Amino acid sequence: EDTAIYEQVEVVKGATGLITGLANPSATINYLRKRPTEETRAAVAGTLGSWNLYRLDGHSINDSHSDANSSGALPLFYSDKSLTNYDVSTNTAPDWAYQNVE
Repeated sequence: EDTAIYEQVEVVKGATGLITGLANPSATINYLRKRPTEETRAAVAGTLGSWNLYRLDGHSINDSHSDANSSGALPLFYSDKSLTNYDVSTNTAPDWAYQNVE
């Protein structure tokens, strides 16, 4: 896995492996992603290695602006910007989720 998008990679040894759900006491790998900043920043990093290996990093854009609602969520406003007025029984869950199973 390419780790260029991560700020830090931690290997946490010991009992934390037991609380991750895998019940493996050896270790857990914790990936810390790089955080966006208020102002525009630029950085260039280059790496040269043996056997003709090289790498150049310096460009990453994450423009995830969305005008739509989240998956499975109900919008708070209609397209004309008026507030929605849902009935209290309104739900996005499928009908089969309400069937009685005996």
